[in-house]
Amino acid sequence: MRHLAESGRDGAPTFAPVTLVSHDDVVAQCERRWALPLSEPGWGRAWVLVERPPTTYPNDRPKVLGHVDLRGSLVHSGLHRAELSIGLELPARGARHGLRLAQAGLAFARSAGLAYVDLKVFAHNAPARALYEKLGFIEIARIDDLFRMPDGARIDDVWMTLAL
Repeated sequence: MRHLAESGRDGAPTFAPVTLVSHDDVVAQCERRWALPLSEPGWGRAWVLVERPPTTYPNDRPKVLGHVDLRGSLVHSGLHRAELSIGLELPARGARHGLRLAQAGLAFARSAGLAYVDLKVFAHNAPARALYEKLGFIEIARIDDLFRMPDGARIDDVWMTLAL
């Protein structure tokens, strides 16, 4: 959740329509999704990118630098699809971690027998869009002025899909 605070700051593209979330709410939602089998609407799975402390500091805790998650449809008739999202903290960007996280999520989607993976990305987030296009995602829709941020920015959203 630390990476949400980086959205739109210090030259980073805005990548999240919210900046404040309740840690407890996020944990509760994740636990609920992760407990569901893939045959149930609302399932979710996630993988994290962890920076481990040097062995000279064995008592330091690992730091999560990024994540990828897949979320299944909220209805049975859509369970052949999942939505992918990736979050990376600033120090982890530009080192191909997003590619590896996406590949991990897509490998799981394929092994689970899903037919499609969908995602949404802000139109101005060129690095993310380039990554998704490299992976084979195609743009299927663009929603102009979907979000209006507190600073007055108007953000267009691009919806992409990948047939597996």
